Amino acid sequence: MRSIKKCFRGGLLVAAIALTVSSLVAGGAVELVAPTPAYAASKKSSKKSKKDPLKGVKVKKKVDKYSWAELAKISDAMTESGSRKAALKIAKKYKLCDKDGTLDGSQTKRMALSDCESTVTIVGLYHDDLADGSGKAGLTWQFTDGLYAGSPMYAPEIADFDYFPSSIRDRLATISKKTVYLDGAKTSEAASEDVKMWAPSATECLGDAEDMPDVNRDSEWMATSLNAEGTQYDYYEYLGLSWANSTGYASDTDVECPYGFASVFDDQGGMNLKGSYGPYNSRGSGFRSIYYDPSVPDADLRYLAEMGTHAYSDSSACACENYNTRPNDQGDITNVAVMPMFCLTASSADDAAAESNGVAIQDSVDNYSWKDLKTIADEIATAQDDDSATGIAKKYHLVSEDGRLGDACYKTVKLSTGAEVKAYIVGFNHDDRADGKGKAGITFLVCGTPVLSDSINEDGSNTGGWKDSDIRKSLNKKVLASMPKDLKKRVVKVTKLTNNAGVTTDASSVTATDDSLWLPSLEELFGNDGLERLLSSNQSDALGVYKAEGSQYKIWYKTAGPAWTRTCDATRSGQFLTYNGIDYSGSAKSSNNNDIYLGFCL
Repeated sequence: MRSIKKCFRGGLLVAAIALTVSSLVAGGAVELVAPTPAYAASKKSSKKSKKDPLKGVKVKKKVDKYSWAELAKISDAMTESGSRKAALKIAKKYKLCDKDGTLDGSQTKRMALSDCESTVTIVGLYHDDLADGSGKAGLTWQFTDGLYAGSPMYAPEIADFDYFPSSIRDRLATISKKTVYLDGAKTSEAASEDVKMWAPSATECLGDAEDMPDVNRDSEWMATSLNAEGTQYDYYEYLGLSWANSTGYASDTDVECPYGFASVFDDQGGMNLKGSYGPYNSRGSGFRSIYYDPSVPDADLRYLAEMGTHAYSDSSACACENYNTRPNDQGDITNVAVMPMFCLTASSADDAAAESNGVAIQDSVDNYSWKDLKTIADEIATAQDDDSATGIAKKYHLVSEDGRLGDACYKTVKLSTGAEVKAYIVGFNHDDRADGKGKAGITFLVCGTPVLSDSINEDGSNTGGWKDSDIRKSLNKKVLASMPKDLKKRVVKVTKLTNNAGVTTDASSVTATDDSLWLPSLEELFGNDGLERLLSSNQSDALGVYKAEGSQYKIWYKTAGPAWTRTCDATRSGQFLTYNGIDYSGSAKSSNNNDIYLGFCL
């Protein structure tokens, strides 16, 4: 319809020009009338009233730096452009593809789910039809790391689960998707459904099914049936995926999915979809397409297809009779990895300025600058209680929507030594500022990759504890100096309580030090209950000393190997206590080299 209108309008323009020229040639009088002031004013007003849908959206160097609100606006602008060529021009401008308009897999963005962090990739440009008939969705995304184990047919339903942040749920576009079910397989009849998430079809990943091996006159209906489910996405075309080649994408590879889904009976005998957090290991990637074997055209059709060891093979997921039926998995999570797709559209709230206290609100902690995080920390420090502090953190997306800290609550720190580590938020208003001005708003603890590996004391002693240790001096001088300038100048000194005597059973040996960088104490990691469970059998006399070394953080994350705490062994000379992963790992000589995971506050 668009091309017809375009030609029609073009015809009117040509006719108008021809009429004008013929009038001039014939000597007819043509009066040129100047625009009236009212007309000129109306044109000027019209230009002013035309709203730029991308006003305020600045070009970012990486896709991950955009907010979901910004990406939804860009996607809508691509839709409104009216053609793939115009949409690609917008995508290029905002660096959502390369300069040639190609998606090469680098166009990724992190997403904070309720229990973990995942990554999604732009796989399509101006590809999918919006259900309201307004055109093509500008951007199509996919959970290319795998989102759940289970039937691919569950994908449309998982959009209703609260695993996704509201920044996604509120902006999911409704897409028209075609799927062939068992009742229409041999007649190649596809059911059209309006969905907000979906599993890819075989042709959307592998391309034209006419290229499927072994198709002959008796089985050509299979290719027709598969082709009814859509065309190949840009990203998979770039990868060169075909019916003969799945190399480099879920090919004979374990896929770890954070969630699992299965159908279970409810109290009334009906079936409901139930999700659980894993992770779950699966192989390959499930399609919503039925598995057909062209060499056996009369075989019964039972299962869905997947991309695994081969580009197109049968999976353990059952096909559905029609769009009203669920897969028959009988409550067991099917061992198929599913990588759902989705598109975005701007919400009504996107027109409002998304900022507070002069800070533009981001989707993740890592997208804030240290300057912005310090401003947020200062605001949190004014909170009167924990609920108020958590409320401020929620406003800035520093925690999940139910107020929990999780895997996505980190900021990347690049040291001048070349090391790159993740500093996770472990508490709000937890540590006392050394200057006596109340609490530091945010406490971070490096986890995962250590800052360095070192000893506590070269001479192997623990006399003087943390206060007189070599590692304390090193952290607050050399390591602090290696931190980014915009972080270093915003780190707040806090007071840390530690046994600074050495071997002792007297809790009064716990004294304060003022530190910019520090190691966690055993109490800050495991808390009173954890210490009693871990140490009551062999260090019960020293429990009072250990418990006095601060208070437990809300959360912390595993280490890659044995790591030091600042807690010296109160029962043995020359020893400090260590942890490994998320477990206590005993006492070690202070001259040993162990990993260093430092903490700091803003």
